[in-house]
Amino acid sequence: MSGAAADYPLDGPLDSRTLLLIGERINQSGSWTWDVGQGVVNCSAGFCRIYELDPCVSASDFDALVQHIDPRDRNHVIRTLGEAVAQQRTARFEYRIVAANGETRHLSVIGQPMLETGGKVYVGTVSDISSRKADEGARSEAQAELARGARRATVHQMAAVIAHEVNQPLMSISSNAWAALVRLQRDSLDAAKLEELLRAIIGQSQRAGTVIQTLQALAYRRPRSEPIDLHTLVPQVLLIMRGELDRHHIAVELDLRDQPISLEGDPHQLRQVFANLVSNAVDAMREVQGRERMLRIASRTIDSNQVEVCVEDNGVGAATSSTYEQMFEPFAGTKPDGVGMGLAICRSIIERHGGRIGARGRQPYGCSVTFTLAEPAGIVSCWDRPGEST
Repeated sequence: MSGAAADYPLDGPLDSRTLLLIGERINQSGSWTWDVGQGVVNCSAGFCRIYELDPCVSASDFDALVQHIDPRDRNHVIRTLGEAVAQQRTARFEYRIVAANGETRHLSVIGQPMLETGGKVYVGTVSDISSRKADEGARSEAQAELARGARRATVHQMAAVIAHEVNQPLMSISSNAWAALVRLQRDSLDAAKLEELLRAIIGQSQRAGTVIQTLQALAYRRPRSEPIDLHTLVPQVLLIMRGELDRHHIAVELDLRDQPISLEGDPHQLRQVFANLVSNAVDAMREVQGRERMLRIASRTIDSNQVEVCVEDNGVGAATSSTYEQMFEPFAGTKPDGVGMGLAICRSIIERHGGRIGARGRQPYGCSVTFTLAEPAGIVSCWDRPGEST
């Protein structure tokens, strides 16, 4: 007989401990208790197997176990546990450890304080979710590639439409201008023919202008106005982006003001702004090594009716300050595979909502993008923090 149960004799009734060990092996999980004051973690056999510890040693030092955690996740784990212990609440989080063979394993932990100990002892489980993460990563990458392909196809189609619609009047303008020039050179252009050619050029110029105006009307329609709370859009976008955030092990910190941000606006367009800024932050941090990847979204009031929202990352940042000044211009993309329109669209949306948007570098790492909106109008004003560049 193969499988987890084959590791245990089945010629008699199974006791509860044996059943627990079988269950842990099947679920790729382990159990533990943590004496917070003593810093001692009592581990099950499943826990030891996941961490590659000696199964004969049922207790381990907490600080020693922390050293098994991937350095990129270590501070996040310590901070999460510290907050849970201080508030005597359940702790849930995911992190990575590095196996002896160099392989990265993804673990999920849940722990609860034992009330009878006054929260001094935690009990919980740890599960190896590496297979699930691999599946999610592959699915997320496939979805991202499909989305990128769809965007590229849309851009190509739009370019083809614009080229087709504008090319015809431009060719007519060029043809009539050349005809007038040739007749002038031959001294064979009378006033009636000159007027005819000039009127044709004017007509085709107006036609080209109409095409451009139509495209502008489609691309820059006025935002739909309805009452919204800007804070409700943040969790919606984070939920949509959760796969990307988890796949790249990016922690999220929210520092939103206590009161709702109520304004009149188009929720779909403002959601697009948040999604684009979060996506850019993820791209900026995906190659970061040796430090925790952190996305921070904050909001605050800057006067009686002005609200300021800041989306920050600790990614690679831009090479020069001029890059931050230009990044909201059309086609001034910062991604190798981008078309440079995402931030330009964000600026257009924010300005149509009566606000302003800007970006700057952070010290020692990353980028901070800030936009203001009003209850109901605003100007850009990124708040200063000690140690950050201006």
